[in-house]
Amino acid sequence: MAYRQTGSKTLLQRRSSLSNMIQQLLDGAAVIGLSWFHITRHMGGLYSPYVNFILVLIVVMALTYDKFAIYRSNGHSIDKALNLLKAWTLTFLVLVVLAFLTKVSSVYSRNLILQLYVMGYIVQLIMHVLFRIIYKQIILHSQQNEKVLIVGLSRLA
Repeated sequence: MAYRQTGSKTLLQRRSSLSNMIQQLLDGAAVIGLSWFHITRHMGGLYSPYVNFILVLIVVMALTYDKFAIYRSNGHSIDKALNLLKAWTLTFLVLVVLAFLTKVSSVYSRNLILQLYVMGYIVQLIMHVLFRIIYKQIILHSQQNEKVLIVGLSRLA
């Protein structure tokens, strides 16, 4: 009896929608947590304009990340980091334009927004790298062997 490993699929083929959903939830939680931390540290509390900012940030982030296929693509790490930077930058660009058009841009601290932009990208990049490493380790250690019976007398048997 011979054993054949079933783990021959590439990482892209094995990425499930569950892992994508987990990564999206982790990104959302990291951005919300980081925003909450910086806002309460700078302002002393979480005020209504900043709650609106966080909500719009999450919605715009979901739209731009979908456009840049952040959770669907599984290319080279540098390409993924650049796509993440492009999507994160576009997210903040949309937020700044919305704040300007709705005439509430003076409500928000520029220093705080800049810190959220820089720290948010760094935290997400670290999380994406760690998630990829952990996911690869799970895939490597979860290979199951299937029992295979080869019948015949020829050279291939």
